[in-house]
Amino acid sequence: MRLHVRPGCVFVPFIAGAVLLAAGCGPNGQATQNRETVNEAGTASVTFAVAYRERIALGENAIVEAQLLAFDPGSDRPELVAEAREPFAGRQVPVDLTLTYDPAAIATDRELAVSGRILDPDSAQVWVTPEDARFPAGNPDADLGVIMLVRSNHAASEDTAYLCDGGQAFSARYNTPDLTLTMGDSAYTLSPVPAASGARFEAGSEEGPRAFWSRGEGALVRFEEDGEWVQCASSAYRPVEQPEDTPEPAAEPAVYTARGNEPGWILRLSGNEAVYQGNYGETSLSGQVTGRGALDEETNVLTVSGDDGQIFTVQITHTICQDSMSGLSYPDTVTITLADMETYSGCGGDAESLLAGEVWRVTHIAGEEVPGPRAVTMEFDGEGRLSGQGPCNRYSASYQMTGEGIVLGQGLSTRMACAGDLMELESTFLGIIQGSLPASIDEDGTLSLGEGRILAVRE
Repeated sequence: MRLHVRPGCVFVPFIAGAVLLAAGCGPNGQATQNRETVNEAGTASVTFAVAYRERIALGENAIVEAQLLAFDPGSDRPELVAEAREPFAGRQVPVDLTLTYDPAAIATDRELAVSGRILDPDSAQVWVTPEDARFPAGNPDADLGVIMLVRSNHAASEDTAYLCDGGQAFSARYNTPDLTLTMGDSAYTLSPVPAASGARFEAGSEEGPRAFWSRGEGALVRFEEDGEWVQCASSAYRPVEQPEDTPEPAAEPAVYTARGNEPGWILRLSGNEAVYQGNYGETSLSGQVTGRGALDEETNVLTVSGDDGQIFTVQITHTICQDSMSGLSYPDTVTITLADMETYSGCGGDAESLLAGEVWRVTHIAGEEVPGPRAVTMEFDGEGRLSGQGPCNRYSASYQMTGEGIVLGQGLSTRMACAGDLMELESTFLGIIQGSLPASIDEDGTLSLGEGRILAVRE
C-alpha cells in the first residue's frame, strides 16, 4: 500500500454531470489533477481517501488501517485481499490510500469493497467506514474518491457501556487490535475480522459473546454461535437522565401547516391554537380547537372556535396532495370551511416526510429505463443529506426542501470506471440531481424529480 497524507486537500464535487472526485494536492496544498496511480506489471490497484467531518485533531499515536475485501455473489462474508496499517506520526486527514493486488486471483463475477479505519488512542476516538459500498471486480485502476468515515461508538482506550434490546448489558474496550467485552465479572477478548462497514470482532475462544459489530451510533452483537444479531445501544448516545427533582423543559408544540392558492391562504395549527390567514392575508382568524372527530380512517375534522365568535372547520384527509402552483407533493389534502360556508382546499403536512425514511429505486433517467442488475437508488435522510448508488458509482449531496420543490447542492461521487453506456447514463443522472428541481409523488407512489427527468419508486 502507498500512503500519502496531504493536509489542506480540496475535493472536487460532481459538476454538470461529470463524475469527479478527490483531486490531488501539490506540495503547497494547491489542487492538481487526479492522483497518480503506479501499478507494477500484472497488478491492479484501488485508490481512495479517508477523512471525517468532526473538527478533532489526531494525536501522535493515531493510525490508519485499510483493507480490500472480495465477496462472492450474494455473500456477506468477505475474503481479505490486501491490507495495510500505518501511523499518522502527527499528520492529519485527508489521507490518500492505494491498495494493490493480483487481479488474476479475483474472479470477475465477485465484488470488491474497501474498509477504512482511523484509531486515535490519545483522544479515545475511532472512525470507521459507514456502509458497505461494493463495486464490481475487473477494474485494474479503480478510484473510489473520498470515503467519509463516521465516529464509532467504541472508544480506543475507554470502557463504553451498552444495553441491548434483549436486556443484555456489557462494556467494550478497544485494546489494539482486539476488543474486550466485559459482562458481569467476566471479560472476553474478540479479534478483528474483515468487514466492509463498521468494525467487526469475533470470539477467539468458545466462551462468551461470539461477535461484536460496531456500526455508527450502535452495535450488533451475536451472543450465540448460530444466534441472531441483537441491536445494542451505547450509553454515550442515550439521552442524559434528568434528576428526579429537576422538571423537564416543556416541549415546543409541533406546528402543522396547510396552504392553498387562488386566493392564497395559510393555516397553522400548534396544539389547540389555530391561526388562519386568507385571501393573501386580507382575512385573519385565530382561535382554539374545541372539537376533534373522524369521518373515516383517513379523514379527521377539527372545529375551531374563533376569538371573534366565528366557528370554522378544518378537514384533513391523509391522501397525497399536489400543490396547484408548484406541483410539490404533500401528505394531506386540507379543506377549510368558514362560517359563511365558503370552502377552500389545499395541501398540508411536511412535504419532506414523503421522501425521507425510504429507499427510492430509480426506474428512469431522462426518459431512459435504468438497466440491471445493479439498482440505482436515492435515500433522503430527513436531515439534509441525499445518498445512494448511481448507475456506476456511489454518490451523496446536500438537499433542502422549499415551497417550490427540492434544492440539491453540489455532491460527491466515487470514481470507478464502468461500461461506456453506464458511464454516460451516470453522467446524465448526476447532471440532473443538482440545483432546484420540481418534486412530486403521484397517486401510485412514483417520485418525479425535474418534471419527470428522474422517476423512482419505493423499494
